[in-house]
Amino acid sequence: MVRCKVCSYPLLDYVYSCKRCKELPGIRIVSLFDYRNAKIRHILESYKFRGMKKYSRLFAFILSDYLKKNGLSDSVLVPVPCSSTSFKRRGWDHMREIAGVLERRYGFRVCELLKNREVSSEEQKFLGLESRIKSSESRFAVKEKSVDCGQRIIILDDICTTGMTLKSCSTVLEEAGYRKIMALTVFAEL
Repeated sequence: MVRCKVCSYPLLDYVYSCKRCKELPGIRIVSLFDYRNAKIRHILESYKFRGMKKYSRLFAFILSDYLKKNGLSDSVLVPVPCSSTSFKRRGWDHMREIAGVLERRYGFRVCELLKNREVSSEEQKFLGLESRIKSSESRFAVKEKSVDCGQRIIILDDICTTGMTLKSCSTVLEEAGYRKIMALTVFAEL
């Protein structure tokens, strides 16, 4: 399958450009699986919404394999922070869980550079595109600048739907002085 070189979105041909990358310039987004697949969707929903934490090891393995095969092992992994609303409902931060496995089991450097500003009480998944764009613009802030600005930063998230969360995280990190930034998600709604 022909995919966009920036975000891995499926394309008809290399002649056509990716609409998402035109709309979200400045960040490379790599997503490994198509969320529209019913079995894939079931695994993510079981993990996130039914508390099947055992899948964090599977997702960490998949991400670790990708990072190692693509020469990205020396990158600093930055998980997208969970909103307080999601944390209260679930009782745990699913991306922190995956990042923890990547750090403990596979030796990756993980740093929680980002924090939620809690501007909106609504979750992204319940918002339309326009509302997501507006909500994402001020949703994140840099928690602490504990990583050298010359390091490659990889923002980790579970799923990319519109890319606005990842773009917002990237923008905040760029404003803090980081320049080598990409995003990696397990799933995407392609």
